[in-house]
Amino acid sequence: MNLSNETKIVGNICSLTKQKDVKTFIDSAKVIIENYNEEIAFVIIGDGVLKDDLKEYSELKGLNDKVYFLGFRDNVDELLPELDVLLITSLTEGLPLSIYEAFASRVPIVSTKAGGISEVVKNNETGFVSEIKDVDDLAKKVILILLNDELRNNIIENAYQLVSTKFDLKNLEENYLNYYKTLNQ
Repeated sequence: MNLSNETKIVGNICSLTKQKDVKTFIDSAKVIIENYNEEIAFVIIGDGVLKDDLKEYSELKGLNDKVYFLGFRDNVDELLPELDVLLITSLTEGLPLSIYEAFASRVPIVSTKAGGISEVVKNNETGFVSEIKDVDDLAKKVILILLNDELRNNIIENAYQLVSTKFDLKNLEENYLNYYKTLNQ
């Protein structure tokens, strides 16, 4: 991947399985490229049974020079901060750890409303959520984040504050201590 410093990077970190719906990620990439007039690239970090099919699908969409399959990586914590947007396109999901990692890395999120994601990713607050398989809306929200620095910065700050207060070790210790105190009363 030879990308300039100006190239925006939209990524997905997932297993390449049907549940993660990476085809929607690729379809969204196509729409974004058609509507975003600056340099952009898409990275898929992860491996799985659908890797070859997804590479072929990406090529059929004419995106082999814009969508990069990076495979499984041990250093996701180093790669995540390089993303300009994390785009999650899952069909079903619990509450993926990658959301909190993105919040902590100050990477804005656009995601489908799969599982518990919309409990923490709130539109215009801590990111954006769209209906499952809504390629056009996912693309629109990614472009909105890329073009609107003020909105992007507000989302990043809100998400960072959420993860840093909710998962701060000192706060967790205090919460457990208070919980145990209530048990003793």
